[in-house]
Amino acid sequence: MRPSTILIPLGILAASCTSPANEADTSPVMQEAEAKITEVSTLLVERGNFKREILSQGVLHARSRVEISSDLNEVVTELYIRNGQRVQKGELLAKIDDSKIHSELEQLKLSMQKILRERDKLLIAKLGYGFSTGDSARIPKEVLDMVQMDVGFQEKELEIRVKEAEMKNYVLRAPLAGRIADMHVELLNPPPDNPLFIIIDDRDMLVSFPIMESHFGEIALGDRVRITALASDENHYGKITAINPKVSEGGMIEVRASLSNPNGQLIDGMKCKVAVEKILPGKLVIPKSALVMRDNRKVMFYYEDGLAQWQYIATPYENTDSYVVTTEEGDELPAGKEVIISGNMNLAHESKVVKTGE
Repeated sequence: MRPSTILIPLGILAASCTSPANEADTSPVMQEAEAKITEVSTLLVERGNFKREILSQGVLHARSRVEISSDLNEVVTELYIRNGQRVQKGELLAKIDDSKIHSELEQLKLSMQKILRERDKLLIAKLGYGFSTGDSARIPKEVLDMVQMDVGFQEKELEIRVKEAEMKNYVLRAPLAGRIADMHVELLNPPPDNPLFIIIDDRDMLVSFPIMESHFGEIALGDRVRITALASDENHYGKITAINPKVSEGGMIEVRASLSNPNGQLIDGMKCKVAVEKILPGKLVIPKSALVMRDNRKVMFYYEDGLAQWQYIATPYENTDSYVVTTEEGDELPAGKEVIISGNMNLAHESKVVKTGE
């Protein structure tokens, strides 16, 4: 039996062997990608002042403070203060039982009366019965000194003055205005060995903070400092008052600044954020949102005629919300261009873009 022969029309065979030219270039996916336009926001950047910030963290301390202590063993009979209370200079704070020392002082005064009577007798004997001890102008100084020394007048007078000075220790008054802190004293108990309490004058504060030694040449006495307590978002401002001319083993330099605290919002020992502010003129500044990373390099995009044009950059300075920008080599970039500040995360060089609102 002869094999069968199947004839296929040449037109059909040609059609089945022919593929569409450039099918990948005309696919719907590629057409959509080519037609995609990203909406962006832009900012015209010019040269101007840049607020340089050297950031650190520090601790706040009251400028003035005093520890109130007592070495007495008697109990506290009166207590007029509590922790956190504000007191004025000279204000009565507490009293300690002075009954014993008061009795001792009275005994000394009685002894002094006996001495005075003995002194008067000796003066009358020396000067005659017509002499009155109340007429001190008639008593020769050398005679008075000799008689008073014989009866022990000077010694007893000194004892009384010493005892009167000791009695002042039983009445505690504020040596300065401030706030009571760290109270350890209790009513009807003897004063403790440690300080009874501390008076903190926190109307003026100091903040101590470290900076890296590489910043040593960038700060100076009088530089403005912004202080923000970790417990709040409110900013306070002060000035650098001291720079320790010594680098620690960790490569840090201790700096101190002073600031006012009229409303008492800051308290002794608070942790805070610190920013030393320096004004650098003539810098090209962009918002931090304008910077994106490409292959571990810093990039910003310019807007030009509906396209995103990228520029590799360096950021020699930064603060809370901005960068100073230069070329990667450190050269200045031109001012007066529109920098893309949003919608830039997925842009490529010469991506099609449209500005918001257009």
